[in-house]
Formats: sequence, structure tokens, C-alpha cells
Amino acid sequence: NRSLIFKDDAEKKVSISVRIFEFDVPFAGFAMVTTTGAIYEITDRDSGEIVFSERLSTSGRVEANEAFSGLTRAMESANKAVRNNIQKFIDAAEQANL
Repeated sequence: NRSLIFKDDAEKKVSISVRIFEFDVPFAGFAMVTTTGAIYEITDRDSGEIVFSERLSTSGRVEANEAFSGLTRAMESANKAVRNNIQKFIDAAEQANL
């Protein structure tokens, strides 16, 4: 919503599909790093044609000084990895000629 790349009144209507193929959360450690990967597809609703397809991998890192609890660091690293992945998709979609 914040990127405003999709508009409700746009002439072309699309659907977005996201498939997660990797979600590796750390078990333990001082610095927690989560890796996530997703395949994003944008499909034209009129024709059924896939107009955008991208496989994106990202990570999120939380250092020991950011949170005392290991569980908190692991969860925050997962949150960062997912946010980074979505941002990478938005950046790629903005660059695509849809």
C-alpha cells in the first residue's frame, strides 16, 4: 500500500502470488541471521498471462546488543528477512515494465 505501485482504479487488473521456498531461522547464536526466499508472480487477470516472475532471496540480521533474549533476536531477524524480501519485490516490480 505504501509503495502505491498498484492502484484500485487501474486499467489493468492483476493478481499477486507469493510462494515461500526458504525460511531458515537460526537455532542459536549471538548474531541471529534468518534467510528467506520467495517466488513472486504477477498475473494479468484478463489474459491469465504471468507478466512478472521473480525469485528473491534476502536475509535479516540482529546482533546480540540489539536484544538480550535469543528468542527475541531470532524472531526479529525473521521479521527483518521477510520485510527485506517484500521490499526487494517492490523495488523489482517498480523497475519492471508491466
